[in-house]
Amino acid sequence: MSIAKRGKPLSDAEFVKDSMNLFTSVVYPERKSIVENTSLSSQTVAKRVDDLATNIQKTLINKLGACQFYSLAIDESTDVCDTAQLAIFIRGVTKCFEVVEELLDLCPMKGTTTGQDISTK
Repeated sequence: MSIAKRGKPLSDAEFVKDSMNLFTSVVYPERKSIVENTSLSSQTVAKRVDDLATNIQKTLINKLGACQFYSLAIDESTDVCDTAQLAIFIRGVTKCFEVVEELLDLCPMKGTTTGQDISTK
């Protein structure tokens, strides 16, 4: 909710620190001073977000590598700026019948969104 209200990226240090303060005040009020005294530069936050993205990518590759079968699904929607967005999902099943479903990408579509446009995207 805070991301939508502020319209700030996750790499914005002030936004991240405010979010951490809010979380700490609710979950660990006795440790709130630790977060308040922590210095966060935009560069530090951007590096951490990049590290998290890499970790998520590796986890997804491992999960999908364990799948015996998989399928791709796409869905097109329009965002608040009237830009068509193509959501690409993957769903797989492991040999233990665990279902893995993840959003792979969200691609803005310019112009028309016919089947031909989607297949060339």
